[in-house]
Amino acid sequence: GRVPLTLTFQKEVGERIVAEAGDSQRCRLSVISQLYCNVKWNFSIGGCAFVPPPKVDVAVVTFRPLVQPYVDVPFNIVEALLRMMFHFKRKVLRYPGRVMFENDLKTTNEFFNKASVDPLLRPQDLTLAEWKRLCDAYVEMRPGIVPHDTLHVKVKSRNQQKRDEKAELERAELKKAEEASKGGEEKKATEAAGRDATSTQKSVQTLENVSAESPR
Repeated sequence: GRVPLTLTFQKEVGERIVAEAGDSQRCRLSVISQLYCNVKWNFSIGGCAFVPPPKVDVAVVTFRPLVQPYVDVPFNIVEALLRMMFHFKRKVLRYPGRVMFENDLKTTNEFFNKASVDPLLRPQDLTLAEWKRLCDAYVEMRPGIVPHDTLHVKVKSRNQQKRDEKAELERAELKKAEEASKGGEEKKATEAAGRDATSTQKSVQTLENVSAESPR
């Protein structure tokens, strides 16, 4: 069931897929592709070879699935761990590690010590063997628990709270405007009724005066 695939990508994406450890282009896509497949850059094709021509060049990359993947860990845990670590790509590994373990420095240090990985490295610097050890260490420490970006959730919660407060303020302002509009309409109706009553009273008074002045 392991069928090699030769696929085309935007050239920049292809470069990221095959990027080795230490390459500035190395990212989550690089690592997750290489943990499960041998990836090979074949060649690039200029955009002018296509009709209509795209504005980018194209990379041709071959994926050959490994008989035995580098990691023997559930895919969702591998993917979540990589996403967590590369979410802070410009930071050393200790920072996303602390976020993942909810700022527990002791557990964070234990995690990196167990994996024999230097926490002062950056994610793009790690080899596949080091990523394997990180995945194994995480599963050993937290079996069955998917890594969770608590910082992202907190930021999202704060942003949601701000949106809720803004929506509540808008609803209050709308209600106030509706009440003001309703009050203005009631005032106009009262004034109109008052004018009608005054007009009616004057008409009655005029009729009474006319009746009083008429000869009997």
